[in-house]
Amino acid sequence: SLLCVLCSAPGGLGDGSSLESVFAVVAGCLSPGAAKALKLDALAFLQVCLRCDCHPPSSVQPHINSVLPLVSAAVQEDWYKIIAAALRVLGSIPALLVTPADDDEMGDAPPPPPPNVDVKEIASQLYSAVSSRLDENDIDQEIKEASISAVGSVVSTLGNHLPPSSLNSTLQTLTDRMGNEITRSSALRTLGSIASSPLKVDMSSVLEPACLKMANFLRQHSRQLKMTVLEAISSFVQSNGGKMSDGLFVLILEEAAPLITDADLQVSHLAISVSYDVLAASPSSVSTIKTATMPTLLRLVSSPLLQGLALSSTTKFLEELSLQGSGEVPFDKILSELQSAVQEEAKPQALSNLSKCIASVLAVADPGRRSGVVSDLLSDCAGPEGVTRRVGLLTIGALGERIDLSSVPDLGDALLGAFDSADDQTKSAASYALGHVSVRAMGTFLPVLVDALKSGNKVYLVLSSMKELIVSHLSLGLIVSDTDIGTILPLLVGFMADEDEGVRSMVAECVGCFVTMSPEAVIPTLKSLAEEKKQAKNDQDNLVLWTICSALRNALSSKSGASGELIASFPSFLACLDSEDFPVKTAALLMVNAAVHYVPHVILSSMKDVVMPALTEFLELKAVRTIDLGPFKHKIDDALPLRKASLAILDSALTQCPSHLDVGAILPRMSACFGDDDDVKIAAHQLAIKFAKTHPAVVAGCVGSYLEAGLQKTITKKVKDTATQQEREKNDELVRSALRVVVCFEVLETDRTFGEFIEREVIGRENVKAMYEALKE
Repeated sequence: SLLCVLCSAPGGLGDGSSLESVFAVVAGCLSPGAAKALKLDALAFLQVCLRCDCHPPSSVQPHINSVLPLVSAAVQEDWYKIIAAALRVLGSIPALLVTPADDDEMGDAPPPPPPNVDVKEIASQLYSAVSSRLDENDIDQEIKEASISAVGSVVSTLGNHLPPSSLNSTLQTLTDRMGNEITRSSALRTLGSIASSPLKVDMSSVLEPACLKMANFLRQHSRQLKMTVLEAISSFVQSNGGKMSDGLFVLILEEAAPLITDADLQVSHLAISVSYDVLAASPSSVSTIKTATMPTLLRLVSSPLLQGLALSSTTKFLEELSLQGSGEVPFDKILSELQSAVQEEAKPQALSNLSKCIASVLAVADPGRRSGVVSDLLSDCAGPEGVTRRVGLLTIGALGERIDLSSVPDLGDALLGAFDSADDQTKSAASYALGHVSVRAMGTFLPVLVDALKSGNKVYLVLSSMKELIVSHLSLGLIVSDTDIGTILPLLVGFMADEDEGVRSMVAECVGCFVTMSPEAVIPTLKSLAEEKKQAKNDQDNLVLWTICSALRNALSSKSGASGELIASFPSFLACLDSEDFPVKTAALLMVNAAVHYVPHVILSSMKDVVMPALTEFLELKAVRTIDLGPFKHKIDDALPLRKASLAILDSALTQCPSHLDVGAILPRMSACFGDDDDVKIAAHQLAIKFAKTHPAVVAGCVGSYLEAGLQKTITKKVKDTATQQEREKNDELVRSALRVVVCFEVLETDRTFGEFIEREVIGRENVKAMYEALKE
């Protein structure tokens, strides 16, 4: 077990001499007279050692010959656990005998064989050992699955070193194994891996029967089976599509079509991918796609649930269909069917999906035909309110992200004109469109955005367009030049003190993206601005600091915003924790939480001296003020968000950087949270349970203060007779949360006071006792 752990440690088991001694010991453990338990441990170690990335293949290859005969002999043992473990080891060996050069395209010069290793001989030994168990029927299920997986590894990696007769025999056996429910999934995965092998293994001997079986399996109810079958079919079509009959393609399409539904988007994605592979391999299958696939696909496109991989595969399929289906399914037919799917009562997400699908078809269309459609869409953008106008705007935006639309006359003015619409959805669609058409035509449309920002009109919508532009650049891997950032950033800074929080939030998102994209161009500006405003003299300075902290939080949350520039400047931004303004403090804490949760190395150097003192202060900080509303008065605690954020930071730090927590100072201060607002109580309960597992001695010393501060009152609190059902359920959930803490604290070495409390207040109360015992179980 220790050697298994060391294999995964940096450096693994050391250099070649160390590995040689280890393999010599392993060989001894696998000798014929060794105990079965020892053999099993040795095989488990070999599997870990051969699969770990800490040893380069060249350091392990010289030792394969010494253990291969012993592992092969273990396959013939009587104990099923040893047999299965030996088969898994054999399945790990082929990957060590190939290099990345083996994955190059056919026709490249083959890489030189590893020194002192006869790959052909090893392939023969591996196949002989594995196939002996593959051909048996009356064996344990674990052995069956291990043998199928191992033979798949051997054939898909070393199949070019095996005789064709052996390959055909193995493929036939795997095809037969698909008929058994126990081995079906393993056989499907293995056949799929062989079909997708870079060796281009000839599958023609089983192509027809295997695909017929797989197509029929798509009718079964098992979701996992359908996913496995679709992945295997996709591999078969991609690698051997040229050898498959038209009738087989028709069957596959007809069986895959009913699976295209919004009830299961992952299965839909795989079914659409299979349909795409069939279309690419056999353009003549368009007629079947027209009658079987398109109706279900159009229903899916109209669904507001469509998203992610399913949406991506849909647009990809429609692109291919528009290119291949010029006869049976022409461009105009596809376009008209998509546009006719637009319904007046459609939800915004459904309209967005339809627009992206229409745009994907237009992007690959002939430029002459596309320009006419774009003109019609532009007319729709200026038309009356309704879904037609929104779809026009969204489609132009989605198309502008794919191709340059700068040649379309008056496009910028038309999109800006839609900002004046009385319909919020239309304005949002116009904002989306203006941002996305700028992606491929920055020179034309960025000045439009800049001028609109300078005018001060519709600022939120223009900033939303700017955010769409920047986010699209990030998602597509494009870069906004430093020159363009230099043009945009001063304008964004000018809106950092806007009174509208929505505007400031949008500015923060834009600046956060710029920090991720080009930190050297943005961080110095933010740093100097933060240092200038840290001695805030008015509310506008505080708003600027709030926006800066929010921008950095957005950048850190992306996980790619932790540049060297930001790490070096981060202490300057932490000064916002000392601000007198509560919203600024809260924004700074949320920024810290993002750093701790996503990229802790950014803040580690400041945890002890800056962050921990602030957290210990904020955990007990209260700032209650009373607002006179005439008939009644309302109390507001401005420090409540600080306490919530502080607990969230401690939770993240306990996972990401526990060694940098000052537990001795934090845990006693947490006692105040046990008598706080309900949300703070629950967060404190959860955190106390986690600390009890990592620092039991320190928590045990604080149990008494936690009880006095509010844990006991939470458990014994009585609900008023006039309380609503919702209030009673909320109180019960709070009591359960506190009882979870009690159950956790029971195993700690606490004083007798805690035991007396359980007897008196927990077990002594019937309603509490029932919840307590249920939680203990």
